Amino acid sequence: MSAKSATFLAYAALAANVAYADAAESCAGIDRARQTAYLQYARLVADDVAALSKSNPDVPFNTKMENLGRTYARGTAFGDVVALRKLIGLGLFTAYATKAPPPDTTFKLICELARRDLRPGLTIDPLICGVIAVDGARRDNHDNRTLARQMINRARTRIATDPNGPAAQKMFDDLAPIVTACSAD
Repeated sequence: MSAKSATFLAYAALAANVAYADAAESCAGIDRARQTAYLQYARLVADDVAALSKSNPDVPFNTKMENLGRTYARGTAFGDVVALRKLIGLGLFTAYATKAPPPDTTFKLICELARRDLRPGLTIDPLICGVIAVDGARRDNHDNRTLARQMINRARTRIATDPNGPAAQKMFDDLAPIVTACSAD
């Protein structure tokens, strides 16, 4: 990589971080909500991502991440919910690590998962959908703010049957006020 290319990439990364910080500042508590919600799913892939850094040093890390994502996507195509959660986790892991909003694909997948009536229904799924809906520039979209409020209601209905019990209640209590405030019209 030339010095000019490296400088350009550094400026691009800095600009992205500044733009992301400006958008996030418009919603009090979004950083805390992002950390609380995204890290829950990112933990699902932490060991897999750590193993990538130890594997074949001749393959660029980004290529390894893309291959890992394709592996999860193949499992998802066969209805594997764990693979789906890991695919979402990879998107959230990358978003959190780069301080960028999650990709649209991750947003779509988690919201679709939150709408499904899986048993057990986890409170975290609609909470994450709600957080992403008001994260950064997505908050500017009225439909996303409406979706966030709907997801808070869906999460509320799942608490009683969530196998994570008190942890699900605590996460709801931590995230619901932030998402509700950020989704206000």
